[in-house]
Amino acid sequence: MKLLIVKTSSMGDVVHALPVVNDIRRHHPHAEIDWLVEAPFAAIPQMHPGVRRVLPMAWRKWRSQLLQAATWHAMGRLRDELRRGRYEAVLDLQGLLKSALWARQTGAPVLGYDKNSIREPAATWFYQHKLAVPRDLQAVQRCRLLAAAHLGYLIDSPPDFGLRAPATIWTPHAAYAVLIPNASRREKLWPERHWVEVGKRLQERGWMPVVLWGRPEEQTLAERIAAGCDGDVPSFLRVGELAAVLAGAHQVRRWAGPRWASIATTNPAWRASPAPGAWPASVARARCLAATRCWRCWNSRSAAEPTDQAEPITRRRAFAWGSCPS
Repeated sequence: MKLLIVKTSSMGDVVHALPVVNDIRRHHPHAEIDWLVEAPFAAIPQMHPGVRRVLPMAWRKWRSQLLQAATWHAMGRLRDELRRGRYEAVLDLQGLLKSALWARQTGAPVLGYDKNSIREPAATWFYQHKLAVPRDLQAVQRCRLLAAAHLGYLIDSPPDFGLRAPATIWTPHAAYAVLIPNASRREKLWPERHWVEVGKRLQERGWMPVVLWGRPEEQTLAERIAAGCDGDVPSFLRVGELAAVLAGAHQVRRWAGPRWASIATTNPAWRASPAPGAWPASVARARCLAATRCWRCWNSRSAAEPTDQAEPITRRRAFAWGSCPS
């Protein structure tokens, strides 16, 4: 099976989708999995040993330069590369109009959410096969259920993110905890004085606060926080280097993408805060309907059907990949 996963951005969203790779490889051991992703986040799927090839794109740049010939040449090269992949199917885990459009460029059947399970219902116009996944689930669960239902297998294990962080090029001189005070929007920012207080408490526990940053304006904030709690600030770290630092931390304080990267690198530090989304009771008592037919022949089924009786997620019947009787 040659499969392309489309999950383009942002950092946390890309990390959310990683357990799908190990799920697929567990049930389809010979699957060849490629990944389409925005270039700044390409290092994330590249750290997963189950991903054969990562295809970086620059849509965030291209969409603001659509009147330039160079933009169309770059998009054309990516389209040609997607076509050369000769995929049997494309799994759109992003669920946006932009991801659906790029998924269609492969020429392969596109598997995705139905119109009631997706943030941009217009994206479903470009899917050949759609199914319902409850919208109130945590993102990791939604991705896993969608893939399992389309590819005909049972989710029978906890999520395995599978990232293998590279060797770090920056090593603190003591046991450390990571603070990541930045956010994509101002309303998400926590007051600076609170970060300083957290850093001081970490020092009391014997952990040196390491304050990370991404943009130049964030470096200034990081340096002020570190100065207030006797912490340290590394130089600019790329995504892979960031993952290596997170993997060695005793604590990680931040809920967004970098925190998920810490979880994905099998770092136990995330357990210090509430675990992200255990299975809700309604889903723990669900029957997986992945099953009555494979994606080749039926495109209107639900990933989960609530029941009144407490029972594990079980499979009724599923066809192996490529063995559809129709």
